[in-house]
Amino acid sequence: IDRITFRNGLGLGVYDAMVFDEDILWHGEDVEVGGVHRCLTLPIEYVRQFLPEYSEQILANHLPLSCIWPQRIINAPLNEAGIVGHAIGLALQGLRVGVEIQFSGFVWETAHQIVEAVRIYLEHAGKVNTSIVIFLPYGAGRYIRYHRECEKSLASLIGLVAVDPTTPQKAYDMLRAAFASNKVTLFYMHKGLFNLQGPLVRRHPFQPIERFGIEIMREGTDITVAASGKMVHTALAAADTAEKEGGISAEILDVGVLAPFDPQLLIASVRKTGHFLAVQEEPLRYGTGAEWVATISEKAGFHLVTPPRRIASPNCDHPMPDFSEFYVPSKEKIIQALRDTIKGTEDPDEEL
Repeated sequence: IDRITFRNGLGLGVYDAMVFDEDILWHGEDVEVGGVHRCLTLPIEYVRQFLPEYSEQILANHLPLSCIWPQRIINAPLNEAGIVGHAIGLALQGLRVGVEIQFSGFVWETAHQIVEAVRIYLEHAGKVNTSIVIFLPYGAGRYIRYHRECEKSLASLIGLVAVDPTTPQKAYDMLRAAFASNKVTLFYMHKGLFNLQGPLVRRHPFQPIERFGIEIMREGTDITVAASGKMVHTALAAADTAEKEGGISAEILDVGVLAPFDPQLLIASVRKTGHFLAVQEEPLRYGTGAEWVATISEKAGFHLVTPPRRIASPNCDHPMPDFSEFYVPSKEKIIQALRDTIKGTEDPDEEL
């Protein structure tokens, strides 16, 4: 497929996974109408060409997958803890369960259930099935409270997988691989990427979900920049501008798998460039960037020319929707951070 949106790439991933594995089912809020973000749908063009028998069931410009599998895509009440608890029971009976938490701000309602699922997997040495894929749409924007947060703290749990795809292809491949795993997978999805377009090759899982790891999105020689989710695209735009205006050659790394974190490519890149900048959307303290900086300080510290740096949202509650654009790291802020990191300019105390 030459061009497809991130959202439709996910939909095709769900469709293909369910076609090839009859043990997969979905359980969550509004999933019978395709989910609030329409990630459990097929685009109208695909339906008319390949599934014309469902054309009359198209809603607006998409077909909910529940029209194809009404017994395998099941609505649930507004009870996130109950949804994930139910998924654990289904998984222990041998099924592979997809769960949609409409917005990641509500994930804390499920925290105990997620922890218990991970413990069950670990206590049985990975010999039981806890295959649960939890959709966690996140990201700043014009959303009300609990709909705009960036909650990635659960990625610190040992025994689960946490991913944050950045392209339609990665979303598709990671989703197929997640359903092939027996672990719990936290599937973060930035809402700002749902309409992002790119090519897609439909294929079977070709590697374990953990091995997607880190990918070099842009090669460079002066500084290494690590990011995940939508921040990868913001960092890429910043790097292009920084090179045109100031001759800075930035290497951009997409940390697609947040947990388990495999830092080898990150370490090799920093040893080459001698400078490191971590970019994250969540607030600065205790974020993913802190883990990346700590790893670099321990494993590549003697290769650093200047201290590593983090750029993130400020340590305060997310502002009201109209002020969202001033909260998350912008292209301009990243460009300035690139310059300051290479120069070794000290961070002002107020940013901490």
